[in-house]
Amino acid sequence: APRTPLQQLTFQGGVRPGAWDETSGWLSYEVSGPAGGQQLFAVDPDSGATRQLTDAPGVGHHWGQWTPDENGFLCTANERDSSVFDLVHVTECDRTRLYEHNHDSRITPVGWEPSEAQLLIHETHANGHQGLAVVDTETESLTRLTGGADDHRSQLRSLQPSPDGDAVYVITERDRDRRGVYRVCL
Repeated sequence: APRTPLQQLTFQGGVRPGAWDETSGWLSYEVSGPAGGQQLFAVDPDSGATRQLTDAPGVGHHWGQWTPDENGFLCTANERDSSVFDLVHVTECDRTRLYEHNHDSRITPVGWEPSEAQLLIHETHANGHQGLAVVDTETESLTRLTGGADDHRSQLRSLQPSPDGDAVYVITERDRDRRGVYRVCL
């Protein structure tokens, strides 16, 4: 049979992309719910089977990344307050808040090594400025690596961790007039 170049795998509305899990072969995605909030799902591209990863109507979940432990993942969720998104680690058996975020910004996990208790996050402030920070998941302390809310040079795109884990490469408008690739040392 001929291959169809475009094959629909999900049938919910308001779908936003997540990430591919190399271990399980599942592809995650985010769906806006009718009662508000967003829930996370995954689809097996080969079979078309879907599974719901979160189920909390009215709570917003934003995709983060798959983790190497027990088919778990990181996401942000506004369980405590509708305007505050905390960092959450979810496995099939457990849901743990790793970081209680009390800043006027939205966070997205970029990289995590559970044994090191260090989590790299991408932070988007209310005024649109962006930055990178490291969260220590044991002490819940946040250390900013690049500009905060007042730094006009902090529009970050295409975040790519280096193979050795010592840096992150970003595309940014450092002088507002031109984009370039920059290395942020960790």
